[in-house]
Amino acid sequence: MTNFNYQQLNLALSYIAAAGQILHQPTPERIHDEIETSLQNSQATKGEFDIVWGPAMYRYQHSLVDDNLMMVVKSKNNDSDYRVVVRATNTCSLFDWIVEDLWVNKTVPWSKYDPLAPAQARISKGTDVGMSVLLNLYVSKGLAGAGTDLLTYLQEIIATSKKRIDLTVVGHSLGGALSASLGLYLASKLNDSISLSIQASAGPTAGNCAFAEYSHQKLGNRLLRLHNSLDIVPHAWSANSLEQLHQLYYPTASFPKELENSFKLALAAARINGYTQLLPEQILSGVINDELTNYAEQARYQHVDAYAILLGMTMKDFEISNYKLVPK
Repeated sequence: MTNFNYQQLNLALSYIAAAGQILHQPTPERIHDEIETSLQNSQATKGEFDIVWGPAMYRYQHSLVDDNLMMVVKSKNNDSDYRVVVRATNTCSLFDWIVEDLWVNKTVPWSKYDPLAPAQARISKGTDVGMSVLLNLYVSKGLAGAGTDLLTYLQEIIATSKKRIDLTVVGHSLGGALSASLGLYLASKLNDSISLSIQASAGPTAGNCAFAEYSHQKLGNRLLRLHNSLDIVPHAWSANSLEQLHQLYYPTASFPKELENSFKLALAAARINGYTQLLPEQILSGVINDELTNYAEQARYQHVDAYAILLGMTMKDFEISNYKLVPK
């Protein structure tokens, strides 16, 4: 039996949180069962975690699928080990794509979430929407933590636990951007009552340079931003890194000409708003998959499969129920 390390388990949880995302209008109970099944059937997480809060889900009024999901799991082997998992973009959700991922031409002061933050620290409107969604999620009746939001639940377990809580906030892609922002928010609300860590993988920038500086000031090494050097998503939305996208997979795969206009708009928004990635970072040295000559297919591979490989795993270590990477 393979023993998976801390980073590998966090990545596995980030992936498994997507279980059931293709189901139309599922109940929270059904999604809970899909995730539970995936946790138990995946080699990486079998026998490792219990869901102790949630999953809590959000569905935009016109959506047929769940647009956001968050849950808390607890280690079966360590009573003080809790992990908040923020799901990545639901690839079937237009709300996720259009609003949370791509609404970057407007920014919002981070002081909305932390009054002590400098006025110059700003996050994208998309990140703001995602944060507002997460902080207003409540667990449905019949599930663990029913009737509570995340902060209330965490405050309750801190108050009743005999041990100091080790809390890790994890997420991949959109979940990477939101988990880093959520972790910063929790640090301001819970102060030093917990041991906090954040593993944010494959995420785009959440905010501007002042936000990145404030995050580093408050979190230091408690935050780890993990990214594959060949993943296009962490290249967004910093202007300097966006400019690398044209040559990222060349000559194996060429940048699509039909995306040129969208790319120019994104680059303009990046320059105006001064988006900056968070530190500290762990750069995983990506390897081009020579079999994938289509830019989109190479990008998908580098954004998902490659992380498992670069962390010493394979996608066979995950068995994710009712999930697909790209909508058909």
